[in-house]
Amino acid sequence: MEDMQTVIILMTVVIIIHSVTIIVLFGVIISLLTKLKRLVNQAEAAVSNIAQATEWLSPVKLFTEVVQLFRKK
Repeated sequence: MEDMQTVIILMTVVIIIHSVTIIVLFGVIISLLTKLKRLVNQAEAAVSNIAQATEWLSPVKLFTEVVQLFRKK
């Protein structure tokens, strides 16, 4: 009977350790995903800025904007 109590106590300790480990791993995964989301948002903003700059540097866009400036005056 004493051996069964020892086994039950050891199994309880193992289950508690596994539960804590799983909770910690979930926390780490959530924090990594949050950081990854921030990086993706920053990359999207940079790509958008580059796309806008590239659009403004295209000869067609520059020419049409210059023509529109002269037409307004």
